[in-house]
Amino acid sequence: MMQSIMCLLAQVVDQALDAEKNGEEFDVRAATSMVEENPEQKLLVECNQLAVDIDNEIVVIHNFIRDKYRIKFPELESLVRLVVLRHTHTRTYGCST
Repeated sequence: MMQSIMCLLAQVVDQALDAEKNGEEFDVRAATSMVEENPEQKLLVECNQLAVDIDNEIVVIHNFIRDKYRIKFPELESLVRLVVLRHTHTRTYGCST
């Protein structure tokens, strides 16, 4: 049965606290490898990397569109920024426009 990453992390913390209480040295490398080998941890790392990749692609697309339409619509970027700020303000404070 696969052990949940949270349970595994809790065990590692308990081991570290017990070692500190007993005046023993805690083997950080063994604990780290135990966590890194967990399939759930590997999945989390891969998902985080995918999120970073997606965010980077969004920035690339945004820059492309901004550069392409800047000449025709110089006010477009400021208008979009105002709409996003208004939407954020409305959602955050529950204000209506």
